[in-house]
Amino acid sequence: MMQKKIRGVVVPLLTPQDEDGSIKLEEYKKLARYCVNNGVGTLFLMGTAGEGHALSEDEKLKALRAIISEFDHQATLVCGVLEPATNKAMQFIKAAEGSGIRRFAVVPPYYDEATEEDVFDHYRKISAALSNDSILYIYNIPGTTGVDIGIDLVKRIKALGNVGGIKNSATDFFQFIQLIEAVQDEDFSVLQGYEELAVAGLLFGADGVVPCGGNVYPKFFQTMYELSEKNAFKKLLDIEKTARRILDVQVFASNWRVSLKAAVEQLGVADMGILSVPSQTLITNEERNALRQYLHDMEQEVAR
Repeated sequence: MMQKKIRGVVVPLLTPQDEDGSIKLEEYKKLARYCVNNGVGTLFLMGTAGEGHALSEDEKLKALRAIISEFDHQATLVCGVLEPATNKAMQFIKAAEGSGIRRFAVVPPYYDEATEEDVFDHYRKISAALSNDSILYIYNIPGTTGVDIGIDLVKRIKALGNVGGIKNSATDFFQFIQLIEAVQDEDFSVLQGYEELAVAGLLFGADGVVPCGGNVYPKFFQTMYELSEKNAFKKLLDIEKTARRILDVQVFASNWRVSLKAAVEQLGVADMGILSVPSQTLITNEERNALRQYLHDMEQEVAR
C-alpha cells in the first residue's frame, strides 16, 4: 500500500505548450528533471500552475504518461483534477489511473453554487470510485473555485479513508493553524499551498509547501524545508525575505504563469512556449529584459 502522507516541497509543475495546444513533452521532462535533480521529492502535475483546467484530456494523459515513464521511481507524482463537476472528475481520474497515476488532488465542484453537502458528496463519490491503490487529496483553492472547504468538512472527507491530505491555498493563516491542529496526523498531510505564507506555514508545522516559484528555484525551497525539519527557525526566518522576493518573479508579465515560464526559459531549463487558449498574454522584450536583470541580481541571494 502506498504511503498516503506527503512531506516536503511539492512543485506545481508548469506545462510547456506549443501554439496548437499540444504539450512539449521533452521540455516538460526537462523541467521535471531540473526539479528532481535539485532535491524536490514531489511533482504536482496538471494543477493550477500547470493549466490543468484548460488543457485537453488527451494532452494531459500524454503528459502524465511521459512523466510516469521517467520519474515514477524518482518522485512522488500527484495529478490535479480541476473539473467543475463530479462525473467529469471521475471520468478523468479513471483515464488517468489507466496512465499509471495513483494520487489525485481534487478541487471541490464549482461553477454551479454548491452547498456543503454537495461538496462532501463530490468527494464521497470520487473516493468510492478510486482504484483500491489510489489516494485522494483535497485541493482547497477558494480564490479560484469560490468554494472554501472548512475544517469540519475536511474532517468528514478525511474520514472516507483513502484521503491522504489537503493542499490548502486559502489565505486565512489563522484557519490554517487550526487546520493543522484539527486534522494533521501520521497519515494525513497539511500542505501550505499559499506561497506568501510558505515560511510561516513551515514554522507552524505544515508538512510541506507547494510553491510555484519552485519551478524556478527548486533548490532554494528544498533548503527551506530542510531548515524546518532541523528546527533551524532562526535560519528559516533569515531566508523569508528571499522567499518573498521570489514571489516577485511572477509579476514581470501581466499573467503570472507567463512570467514564471519566461523565468524558467531565462535560466536555460526548458522552452516553455505559450499559455492555453484563450490567453493571449505574451511577455514583451522590455519585460523580459527586466526579468533577466532581476534573476541575475537574485543569483547569490538564492544560492546562499
